Amino acid sequence: MDGFRLDTVKHVSHPFWQEHRRRTREQLGRGFFLLGEVWGGDAQVLDPWFSADELDAGFDFGFQGSVLGFVQGRGRAVAFDRYLKSREKVRPGHLLAHFLSSHDVPGALYQLGGDTTHFRLAAILQFTSVGIPVIYYGEEVARPGGDWPENRSDMPWGDRKILPGEGKPRDEALRADYKRLIAIRRAHPALFRGVHEKLVAEGDLLVFLQKDPASDDAVVVAVNRGDKPLVARFPAPEGWGAGPVRDEWNAVVVPLTGGNIETTLEGKTAQILVREARR
Repeated sequence: MDGFRLDTVKHVSHPFWQEHRRRTREQLGRGFFLLGEVWGGDAQVLDPWFSADELDAGFDFGFQGSVLGFVQGRGRAVAFDRYLKSREKVRPGHLLAHFLSSHDVPGALYQLGGDTTHFRLAAILQFTSVGIPVIYYGEEVARPGGDWPENRSDMPWGDRKILPGEGKPRDEALRADYKRLIAIRRAHPALFRGVHEKLVAEGDLLVFLQKDPASDDAVVVAVNRGDKPLVARFPAPEGWGAGPVRDEWNAVVVPLTGGNIETTLEGKTAQILVREARR
């Protein structure tokens, strides 16, 4: 066992959690991980538990509403970018855990009216943001997760003879995309601990850089939330030289000319750009 997920943390006293931390480290090891839920949690709300080192991480309740609003065209791209940047304010050594769905709120896919195109954009932004992406069971195969109690409904197992949930439909293509996102995130430290920098935030287009100085890893994420194709133009990250640049999400090469990148994003699509390893 690697750690505990702790519910309703704020309803138990700080001295209890301090003693809990001491005992888990003593009996289960110093690396035993504690993720806590404080309703409405963000970097500021969670800081009393972080400052006393009672938890390693806490749930970021602002992410779901912010990302779903953005992909549906609500609010300015620059405002959503400022929100992503604000998530860096967490106390050093501690993390925010961001989710699209949970057992306490209507699921993201349900809130999006079952639109898996919008949901994929939200998942891409979840997996390219710092912190700990939390996958709520079944959303990776398009379990809609409606209002209570549907947000706690059975896991869909499709053709597998597992009860309950046997015969409930699964979106295996979406699950494959989740596996790709996990692989991309694991390969790039910039995505889980990098510094966020806005490159473009105009209309429906958002382009940002995640850069990890420790590993010199850099990833550019571009999202077009609108219906029409958009052209993104921006300087390549420092150290990328003359390229080549690879879009990891769509498995294509993107041109880099004179230190600048110009790429076209179709409507409701995203690109995850990295410096391609030289062979």
